[in-house]
Amino acid sequence: MKGFKRSILACGAALALSGAALVGTTFAWFTDSVTNSGNKIQAGTLKINAFAFDTGTGGITVNDVGGKNYTFEAEGEDLRASAAPIVNETNFAPGDVNAKLLEVTNAGSIDAMVKLNFTVEGTLTDALWFDFVRIDE
Repeated sequence: MKGFKRSILACGAALALSGAALVGTTFAWFTDSVTNSGNKIQAGTLKINAFAFDTGTGGITVNDVGGKNYTFEAEGEDLRASAAPIVNETNFAPGDVNAKLLEVTNAGSIDAMVKLNFTVEGTLTDALWFDFVRIDE
C-alpha cells in the first residue's frame, strides 16, 4: 500500500510539473513581441500604364539619339490590352534602323519602382542591337 501511495504521489508531481511547463510555454506565446523598423503601410492605388509608339508623325520627337532624330506617332499601342510583340520586324537587312518609344507611367496615388524585362527570341537575336535611352519630358 505504501508503494501504491508513492506511485500516486509521483504521478501527481509529474502531472503538476507538466502543467507548469505547459502554462509557461503558453504564457510565452502571448508575450512575444517583434519590432519592425523602416517599414510602413500606405493605402492608395497602383496603376501602371504602358504604351509602345512606332516611328511616324504627330507625336514626340526625340533629338540626337545615336546621331539621328526620331519622331513617333501620336497614338501608341496599349501594352496592357495587346499581347502582340513590341518589336516584330520582318525582312530586316543590314543597315536598317528602327526605333520604338516605350512610355511607362504610374497613374496611381502611391509610388512604384518599375523594372522592364525584355525577352528576345528568334534567329537574328545575335545580330540585333537595342539601345535604351531614358527620355524625360
